[in-house]
Amino acid sequence: MQILDIVIPVYGQSELLDKCLEVLPRRVDINVIVIDDCTPKPEKLEVERIVREKYHLPLYKTSSNVGFGQTINKGVGKGKAPLIMLLNTDVVLKPSAVDGLLIEMEDTSVGIAAPMLVFPEKSQWGNEGKIQHVGMAFSVRGQPYHLFVGWSADNPRAVQRRDNLSCVTGACFMTRRALWNNAGGFQQAYGRGTFEDVEYCLVVKYVMKKKIVVNPLFRGVHYVGASSSAIDKPFDLQSNQQVFGVRMKQFVRHDEYLFW
Repeated sequence: MQILDIVIPVYGQSELLDKCLEVLPRRVDINVIVIDDCTPKPEKLEVERIVREKYHLPLYKTSSNVGFGQTINKGVGKGKAPLIMLLNTDVVLKPSAVDGLLIEMEDTSVGIAAPMLVFPEKSQWGNEGKIQHVGMAFSVRGQPYHLFVGWSADNPRAVQRRDNLSCVTGACFMTRRALWNNAGGFQQAYGRGTFEDVEYCLVVKYVMKKKIVVNPLFRGVHYVGASSSAIDKPFDLQSNQQVFGVRMKQFVRHDEYLFW
């Protein structure tokens, strides 16, 4: 019986996809779902080769280029496991990460669990090995932001396991299919993407009353933005921020003071 569906949306970046898939555990109770959002040729052929020939996985496809949120929704719909892990192609997990998050999800009070993510070598966003993500907080102005960005991955203040977070990045987290179904997945109000992951987290925490956890013992490397760098139709960040503000106003709470 499968306990986990790992859903990986793809648009180009075949080299990163290869790295992402290479480190995932090969287990009969874990189902890996790769869904291609219409990668253009010639890289489309390389994506197909990696997924089908190298890793012997099925490759699902969207009928048109629909963006991150809808691609994730379609991918989740291809599985049936009670747990779901969303994983971007630009995240390369450490060997213990998947098993560690599965352990976190054994606690039924936990609705979402995520690892620490660090920057890779030669990243334009931060120094190699420094923190990229250990959860998110809301500023006094109601803006979500990443905690402890650029800090040492071993800093005592930054490496605490936290279960009082409001949200985590959709680049990598584990959740429950029952919660996902009740929330309706990622909302299409955000079009091609951004802020749908934050909304989902807030719904899980404040509507479904479940904890959102980051455990820094379990880690991955995040090649920030690489999975979307090939997209020729960019995300509308400003408009989506306004949409988020309207939709989630009642759940946005200043909480950054809790973590410092």
